[in-house]
Amino acid sequence: MEKYIFKKSKGKYIWQGPELKLVFSGMTFQAFDDCGYVSSTEDFLYLYYTVQIYVHERGYDKNGKVTRHWKLVTAKSTYDFPSITILQQILQHYVNDDIPEKDCGVIHYYDDGEIIEDRIGYVYSMDTDRWFCEDYYQVERFILKEQDKEIRREYSLYAGCSIDFHGGSPSIGVKAVISENGIQCLLTCVTEFLNDGIDDHNQATREFLSQETYSVDTAGRIVKTENGKVTEMFLKNDVVDSVHIYCGDLNSDSFYSDSYHQVKISDITENGITITGGYCQRDSSDYNEEDVENRKLFISCKNIFFIFSDITEEVLTLDEQGIADEFRTVLTGDELAEIRNSDVEAMYQKWYEVIVDRYIIFRDEHPFRKIKKNDRKNAMEAVRTVIEILRALSF
Repeated sequence: MEKYIFKKSKGKYIWQGPELKLVFSGMTFQAFDDCGYVSSTEDFLYLYYTVQIYVHERGYDKNGKVTRHWKLVTAKSTYDFPSITILQQILQHYVNDDIPEKDCGVIHYYDDGEIIEDRIGYVYSMDTDRWFCEDYYQVERFILKEQDKEIRREYSLYAGCSIDFHGGSPSIGVKAVISENGIQCLLTCVTEFLNDGIDDHNQATREFLSQETYSVDTAGRIVKTENGKVTEMFLKNDVVDSVHIYCGDLNSDSFYSDSYHQVKISDITENGITITGGYCQRDSSDYNEEDVENRKLFISCKNIFFIFSDITEEVLTLDEQGIADEFRTVLTGDELAEIRNSDVEAMYQKWYEVIVDRYIIFRDEHPFRKIKKNDRKNAMEAVRTVIEILRALSF
């Protein structure tokens, strides 16, 4: 019996037969809900991975002895048109043996010009896509019957990669005859590759969402803290572009994310914020069914994973003086005193990210004194100027 092997090694998922070897690795994907639980490939929006295709090539050593080694025929890092999920479905059809005989092509055998009535071959072929095929697979099954009894069953597998960067139809690949065991083994390889990628994604999402990065500080402001440093700051009555939260139990298989847009932070309490107005991204949300004036929702800090500042014309018309005047109202008396009495560079490092986020500092519309279009360095200098102005205005 031909031997087929599936193994995992250093992030690679390897299927190997007597003549052909496929190696899948580097799986990443974006889900329709990128911060929600992913249950299957149907939740994928975009999928990326690398496939390598090898052939068991024969050769001779210097003594004329036959040698064999695995030769890489082709490889592809999928970008637009990955085919592995379709390959999984194709393999599952064959393993389930749910293909009606009437759907198969028929091969007749002849003897002295006459059809042999009780000897018929049945052929069924399935492939991924002939036109857009960064990686392309075709699996064909052949069944030979005599007197209505199956006497032989075999499969052939073609695996190839497009020679076109965007997945045009021509491909380079290998075709090999494989057994039913080979089909089952390949299905196991492909399924574990996809399922492990989903599991890794869900675990990473849980870890990300479990980090309580937003909190309410002693001054009653909602702040985001990274590595002990405040990087974002929002106040009561701020209107923000969006608030992104997760809903459900992170330890379950049913958590998902929601986003609320163009909302006002109408209140900030010890444990969270109340938002009003705006709308929820999900059209079916009860929040959207309320009149805009009546929309109101309390959100716990632990459920927030992103807040994006609102990009308004008013914010984008501020120069350094205008930013300093507004930012002064955000800070406490103690913070203003610290700015006045501390080193400029230290205060620049402390407040740089908050100012950048709150005032969308790198947008070209700001009439900064020295800034040139798309000049990041001069935009950073504008933050220093804001700090210097605050030092002069602190008392």
